[in-house]
Amino acid sequence: MSRWVLWTVGAVVLCAAVGAVGSLLLSRAACRAATQNGTVRDFRQFTEELERDVRGQVPLGSPRTFVEEFLAKEGMKFSYDSSLNSTLSSAPCLKGSGIIVKSLGLTFRFDHESKLISIESHIHLTGP
Repeated sequence: MSRWVLWTVGAVVLCAAVGAVGSLLLSRAACRAATQNGTVRDFRQFTEELERDVRGQVPLGSPRTFVEEFLAKEGMKFSYDSSLNSTLSSAPCLKGSGIIVKSLGLTFRFDHESKLISIESHIHLTGP
């Protein structure tokens, strides 16, 4: 094998390694940016406990302002969708996330008086 081929293979392997490390660091940075105080937040013991905590602290019949104050206090990102009369929230980078990032999505549905009528949850997996 010629020296040129060896240098090319070495350069490609080095670029792939740098790209993999960069991707890992960027995904960690994204998790830190998405969570409280710049650290990856341990959302308890994954989804069951978090979901149980949310359902226990946000009873049905709660006003929308109470729900959104709770989400803000817990450091969860959320937005209100007026067409669905729902608040959509996400608890990003759950414990156990690695290359595949696990997030818990919560949908809080309200009636015409902005009182909570249901809480739905779903897991989001993002990654390569």
